[in-house]
Amino acid sequence: MTTMTTHTDDLLDALDRQCEDYQAIYREGLAQRDCLRGDDIDGLNAATQRMRELMERVRERHARLPGDLPRLERERPDVAERTDCLRSTIKA
Repeated sequence: MTTMTTHTDDLLDALDRQCEDYQAIYREGLAQRDCLRGDDIDGLNAATQRMRELMERVRERHARLPGDLPRLERERPDVAERTDCLRSTIKA
């Protein structure tokens, strides 16, 4: 495997993990809502802690994404597909 292939594979993996974590953040938000509706303070605290951990992972991973991601999106359909999925997940 070439360095470029490894770099691209790492980027695709990072984008996939970002999407997965944003989906998990959404689910934790729903869990928080349910806990609020049910006056479940312990459950709310647990869901909030999980959300904080997910948000920290997303923040750290985002900081490691390449600065030339927009160029890579234009040049690589697989990168564009992942970033489109990520944008759709965030907008949901």
